Amino acid sequence: MRLVKVEHSRCDEYDGTEYFMAPNGWSEEAVAIQINQVMKELIAHAKVLKDGVPEVPNPPWHPEFTKYPDKTVQEVLDAHEEAKAAYNKWYAENKKLCASFEARMREVGFTGLWELEEGDDVQGFQEYHAYWGHNHGLDLNYKHLELPEW
Repeated sequence: MRLVKVEHSRCDEYDGTEYFMAPNGWSEEAVAIQINQVMKELIAHAKVLKDGVPEVPNPPWHPEFTKYPDKTVQEVLDAHEEAKAAYNKWYAENKKLCASFEARMREVGFTGLWELEEGDDVQGFQEYHAYWGHNHGLDLNYKHLELPEW
């Protein structure tokens, strides 16, 4: 295993550091390729999330009937259920889009420092600069994002 330090920056400003353990046998180039792939996926996912999240009515547990004076109670309840169903369908299909950088790194084979055990063979250290660019307006999830569950 090799210790990998990932320094995040966005718009040329430092924005945090994370540490991972790369599996045995991965070259420095393989580590960089995996990190770049995770970053590309997260940027693509952030663009989908920015453009396509269905609205969650507020409050989500029941409609506010006073907002719809021209509809019957049943019409408002039906519209609320339709919106809820649309959101739940979207959420089920897109939940992976909300995965954090850490979660995606773990999916591709990295592990966290907390998983090290006494006697594990750590062979070397690698630094990687994760530059997220000028993606203004995107919630780049190299930290953790929670979408509300209905």
